[in-house]
Amino acid sequence: MQHKVKKSYIDSQFGKLHFQVFGSGKPLILCHQSPSSLEMFNSAYPVLAPLGVQSIGIDTPGYGQSDSPNQQPSILDYESVSSIKRIP
Repeated sequence: MQHKVKKSYIDSQFGKLHFQVFGSGKPLILCHQSPSSLEMFNSAYPVLAPLGVQSIGIDTPGYGQSDSPNQQPSILDYESVSSIKRIP
């Protein structure tokens, strides 16, 4: 089965967060190191998909294609983003 990367945005307290979804199955959220972007996961998506993993790469606020926050996010801010229950 051939998979295609689905790119989208979700609203957050930091503005729009860019994310990509690849594959289907058990979801795995991939958070990049800083400074970087979710592009670092492009080679991992096709490896994980045949294993039954739905990879969800997220650009953290201010990196990649996500909006820049008005102030530096704290670790608690990042935790609140991780509580998003539904990715469209």
